[in-house]
Amino acid sequence: LSSLVLLVSSGLAGAFTPTRSPNRVSARDAMQTRRSAFDSDGPLAGVATSLRIFSDNVQKGTDLKQAMADALAGEMSDAEEVEMLENALGLSKSAGCVMFTWEKSPACVNARKALDRMGCKYEEKDLDPTGPEGNKMRAVLGRHLGKSSVPMVFIGGEYVGGYSDGPNEEAPGLVPLSFDGKLRPMLEEAGAL
Repeated sequence: LSSLVLLVSSGLAGAFTPTRSPNRVSARDAMQTRRSAFDSDGPLAGVATSLRIFSDNVQKGTDLKQAMADALAGEMSDAEEVEMLENALGLSKSAGCVMFTWEKSPACVNARKALDRMGCKYEEKDLDPTGPEGNKMRAVLGRHLGKSSVPMVFIGGEYVGGYSDGPNEEAPGLVPLSFDGKLRPMLEEAGAL
């Protein structure tokens, strides 16, 4: 067990410096390592913050996907959230059809294929989940739109949902709009076809 604690501790980017034989770790040293790793300047501080944000959101009754999006986004000031939302909504109006996506998301791949098949001209904003800006924009848009999953599709500056569904009847998603005969006219009116 002490070897396992040492192995894990030594991988914490310098959070643990053994004071004895490298094969023996005292309980006090192990607890100190755990505390220092989660301190505000420790290597796991971001994990602790994300877990706190997720837990707080779940306790407030936030949808689990939105709680996860908020946790991945990390802490933001109110001013940063407002700026991020204004930026995202501005982007949503920059072309007749705009999608906020993840490159490898199956729903995003399907949305691209469907719009390409229709001959739609669209702009795409990749909300790369490995980067802080993409996670923040996804979280802020999710709170604003009522759905944090991708793709987030806008036609003529109006949110229409994702690929196969949306948060409500006004934004049901591309597939339902297509089945209802509404997608093509919306894209034509927005100048995307």
